[in-house]
Amino acid sequence: MALKKIIPATIFILSSFLASGQITSASLLAELPAVPLSVCSADSSIINDFNDKIVLIKGKIKAQIKKINFDAENRVVDITTSRVFSSSSKAGISKAEFVLISKMSPDSREQWMREYASKSIKSKSKPIVLNQDNKNAIANLKEEKELIAKTVENYFIRQKLILKEIAELDSLETKKLKDTTAADYSGKSGYCSALSAAHLRYIKQCFNDITDQIPLYIRLNEIENELIKREIDYERLVTDTDLYAVKAVDKYADILSKAYKYRTAN
Repeated sequence: MALKKIIPATIFILSSFLASGQITSASLLAELPAVPLSVCSADSSIINDFNDKIVLIKGKIKAQIKKINFDAENRVVDITTSRVFSSSSKAGISKAEFVLISKMSPDSREQWMREYASKSIKSKSKPIVLNQDNKNAIANLKEEKELIAKTVENYFIRQKLILKEIAELDSLETKKLKDTTAADYSGKSGYCSALSAAHLRYIKQCFNDITDQIPLYIRLNEIENELIKREIDYERLVTDTDLYAVKAVDKYADILSKAYKYRTAN
């Protein structure tokens, strides 16, 4: 039987929370360039500067996600008490042991956890029991999690509808390009103008959405962390509560990077 099935007192390597004042999803979003006001008449130097800024911030986002994931593998949480310990905490684990754990291979780390868990079992007189209060809390957290997930999904549904409208407009404008005898024919400049205007509206909507979503993603992360500790789930990692939000900003950066996608049609 798996270790998590038979050991009521164990530890897992989990995340350290970022100190205040450090990089956050909100600060990364603020560093991204603004949505362009126009596309078709933009100078190439403006476009290059725009793209360079996004590449730079994408690099910071990637580094932040890597840092959060690294921290998630180098912090110890005692599931029996739901306490999160840092390397400076008084959990009966020395700083030297923390340093040793962080440098261990996965196999060595697992062996260390088994030995620590074995010692913990001998010091515990009673196994962990999920009492009714805890069960109620878990149910409430899952209900809130589902509500947030639906709220976030509604944003994506709206965005998909906008993309569908853009695809339909693209089809219409492409037909105009092929029919030069049409009364409203305006050539590639007309195609770029119509499609870019619609596409910029889409990006602006995505920006408004991600601004609203960041607090939702943070709360979702908080809920999942709390569920991990309440459900005694050894296979998942407690992460910095900004992780999901940072990943969402990363996706928005990808959307923003295509702001000039119709520029070449001019």
